[in-house]
Amino acid sequence: QEEIPAYTLYLAEIARRTGGQLYFIREANTLADTFQQIALKIRAEYTLGFSPMGTKDASPRPGWHQLDVKVIGHGEPTVVHRTAYYVPR
Repeated sequence: QEEIPAYTLYLAEIARRTGGQLYFIREANTLADTFQQIALKIRAEYTLGFSPMGTKDASPRPGWHQLDVKVIGHGEPTVVHRTAYYVPR
């Protein structure tokens, strides 16, 4: 049984928290296959912007906030996104 290096677990956690993805060269036939997978995903990708709103008298509440993104009325697309965002003080 191969042990997963700590740096791989660290990178996987960063990718998970930011909505990213890891590609393992060992799992692809060639490096070109990996690049092709990435290119296909980029072609079907949309970017949404979000700016937390405060009230007219106050800024957004500082700290971590959960984030959930859903697409309604377009079948069941795969949605990949970060799970939280941070508002500094």
